[in-house]
Amino acid sequence: MSKFWIYLKTNIRADLKQGHIILSVFLLLPLFLTFILGFSYRSAFVPEGDNDPIDISLQNDDRGEWGSVLSDTLSGDEMQAFLNITDEEDSDFHLYIQADYSDRLADTLITIQTKENSSSSEEAMLKQLVMQWQQALLDQEQLLEEVVSIEDPAVIATLQNSLEELGELNSDAVFTPTTYHSQTALTSNQFTAVTGVIYILIMTLSGGAGMSTNKELQGTRKRLGVVPLSPKQVVLFEVMTNTLIYTVIIILFLIIWRLIDSQTFTGHPLFYILWSLNYALFFQSISAALLHMIPDHFSNWVYQGVLMLYMLFGFLPVDKMIGGQVGEFFSQNFIRLLFNQPFYDYMQNERALEHWPVFVGLLAASLLITSLTIRFKHRRELHLA
Repeated sequence: MSKFWIYLKTNIRADLKQGHIILSVFLLLPLFLTFILGFSYRSAFVPEGDNDPIDISLQNDDRGEWGSVLSDTLSGDEMQAFLNITDEEDSDFHLYIQADYSDRLADTLITIQTKENSSSSEEAMLKQLVMQWQQALLDQEQLLEEVVSIEDPAVIATLQNSLEELGELNSDAVFTPTTYHSQTALTSNQFTAVTGVIYILIMTLSGGAGMSTNKELQGTRKRLGVVPLSPKQVVLFEVMTNTLIYTVIIILFLIIWRLIDSQTFTGHPLFYILWSLNYALFFQSISAALLHMIPDHFSNWVYQGVLMLYMLFGFLPVDKMIGGQVGEFFSQNFIRLLFNQPFYDYMQNERALEHWPVFVGLLAASLLITSLTIRFKHRRELHLA
């Protein structure tokens, strides 16, 4: 264990000497990009999936009974979730039932006065509600005429049931609650903040590529090589050290975003720490594989390819930018489901164990990749010896 602490301290000292570069590349740059992205695409995200009650006022001048029945129905308990009856000056819409409404039902003597800047979709729902009510009354009149002319008790019972159903205003058919998938129910800041976390981790893959190809970083690699380590220790220490370092950077990223927007990364901090550790471990196992298993001139290509894939499928809200079937294809992809969705869903419902199969799968994949890298490095050194 003492060798690991020596390796860890050596690595940290090397990173501190270029700390301003590391913080700029792995913390400040992702913060800047995600903040700009979150601001730019704010209008494309729907933060809530519930419809607020529509503020309406009622004026009933009908001399007959149907105006009162409609007023009582709209003011009833079943409609409170959809309609808020208020004074005319505070309402968005004013419903006026004319004096001879009951006498001339077929003429639909109900008007809807729309205030300035009111929602067109809410206006359409109110119109549909009035039309549904009107059609129900006309159907009732027709059925009542049929009941009078029919003598069969069974048929009369059936028609009476139909009359009762028509007498109930079906609000669900008009005010359909909008149910959003968790990705579309997020705010733009929540979406982009999570993508920033994975963006940081993908950028860490450049560490493996850079250590192989960047001459300026080869001095750090030589200093780390001074510590006498077996192939197994080299790989394990690299993965463990980088996992700890980048987890700390991610936690700083989470804290800053939480200060910027209190809706991001809500819930228990332990959830985010554990997932950040798991994600960091997964990506650092891949980074070690790039460093020890992939030829130097190919490792940077692999990193660039992975980065481009994530930018297309995970970082940018392509489904929001395009829409339709193409947008749906981009929103339902395994990259986002594996690396973004656990954070998305936890911010929405705070069920920590919902994605435990993904957590265990990534952990198992990390151990497998690390094990294969150790075996490959050990065989290569035996071959070189």
